[in-house]
Amino acid sequence: MLLLSAIAVSLGGCSPLISIQETDPPQEHVELSLCDQAWTKAHRAEQFMADPLFSRAAGSRTIEPLAASHAWSEVAVNCPTRLEEAVTRSALALTQANTRQAVTQPYEMTADVLPSLASTASVMSVDELVTAAKAEDEAGFATTVLAGRNSSASNFLLQTADHHHTAAQTFALTLSGSNDPRQGVYSVEELLRAPQVTVDPSTQLQAPTPAIVEINCARSLLKVTNDFSISHAAAHQSGEGRLKAGLTALTQLAIAHVYTAFLLGYPTFDQALFQSLNQ
Repeated sequence: MLLLSAIAVSLGGCSPLISIQETDPPQEHVELSLCDQAWTKAHRAEQFMADPLFSRAAGSRTIEPLAASHAWSEVAVNCPTRLEEAVTRSALALTQANTRQAVTQPYEMTADVLPSLASTASVMSVDELVTAAKAEDEAGFATTVLAGRNSSASNFLLQTADHHHTAAQTFALTLSGSNDPRQGVYSVEELLRAPQVTVDPSTQLQAPTPAIVEINCARSLLKVTNDFSISHAAAHQSGEGRLKAGLTALTQLAIAHVYTAFLLGYPTFDQALFQSLNQ
């Protein structure tokens, strides 16, 4: 706490009063929580990314956004109440890095996460698995349909769709057959009505249709991740490695979906960033 005190300093009998600040003794033994540590590191990375001095340094235009993305992903894992914001900021930093120089594509990120999903699925609840499997399966179907109507991005969309289907299958295989929520084929009426651009019903923002498919899938994954985090909070705090790995995998999958949505043209101004995922 800062304490203000006024001290009269007399030099030759005519110096004015000078106000100085005194501080309490430093608290050397205060230990920050994992959340506080991650939050502090993420904000420092954001400051570096925005600082013109750092942004002009060789390589930093890409390095700093990537560092910020990683830092925010740590916030997402360690700060449950900041999950949506942290995932969004992590994806945005990746997008900024990609804009400045080609970096990891979102389907490559998803490919890196997929091998760990089977282990993650084994510690998820039935409700979490059902929600995740259905969201990924429906997004995979929609993205495949849209790929056939978007020649400029068809390869990108088909790779994205393949990974949606793989994730859906991984989640579904952990369920008994009667609980498998995948339909395989879904209604195409809305997709065919506006295959290029449509309105996100959650925010009333206009965006490319493939981007809205991705952001909707991300919303479902964020709900699953939040539920998973809450249900395993005690084990996570005690350092249970398997559960933390599962939370990390779900978080990375959500980040990849939001990152994909941004690259496909979903709006990145503040209203879209920090309200759309909470609808």
